[in-house]
Amino acid sequence: MPPVTVKDVEGTGKTINISGRIDRLDAFSDGKRVYVSVVDYKSSSKKITERDIAEGLRIQLITYMKAATQNDAAKERIAGLAGKSGIDTVPGAGLYFVFGDGISVAPDRAAAAKKDGGDISDAFKMSGIVIGDGFDPDVLGGTGQGGVISIPRSGPLTTEKYDEYSALVDNVVVKTARSIGSGNFSPCPKPDSANTVSCGYCPFVSVCGASNIDKPSSV
Repeated sequence: MPPVTVKDVEGTGKTINISGRIDRLDAFSDGKRVYVSVVDYKSSSKKITERDIAEGLRIQLITYMKAATQNDAAKERIAGLAGKSGIDTVPGAGLYFVFGDGISVAPDRAAAAKKDGGDISDAFKMSGIVIGDGFDPDVLGGTGQGGVISIPRSGPLTTEKYDEYSALVDNVVVKTARSIGSGNFSPCPKPDSANTVSCGYCPFVSVCGASNIDKPSSV
């Protein structure tokens, strides 16, 4: 798919291209629209809240959804995957799936879930964001008991809220590009909703000067 493009309209006027690789992409259609779901595989637990998005701390999933729906070429390719060429493609969900340290840990996770009185699928729930306008999460396995999706307590995002966060992500990208372009790499650690500071995982903490951040014992 084409890269995500963000234009710095008020600053340099340059267009910023973001390229990457989406781990998994699913497409579903209700006959009127094609909904795209992007899934990012993780080796450790990962959650996302509206606060994380609003403060620019979790922009990956929305960036992936933008990649799949930003322009006509991407939309048509996704619609083709669903066998619905010519139908408009819109974002449906952005999700994290945690494998753990390897697929071998799956039996242990399943056993722990059953021991706690939960359904075996609780061990493999995907967390993330769902766009609630028109998209039925049941096509992905549902969000209820025995479902495979765990969404924030605030519930699905409206299309308007998604568009708001999408614009915010663009702003974060522009500010970051400006900072890089000016040679400014000053550390600016900020805790997310889980009180985790991403700089704490960086092996270059001693170089950038953020030595006051406590690093986890393992990554």
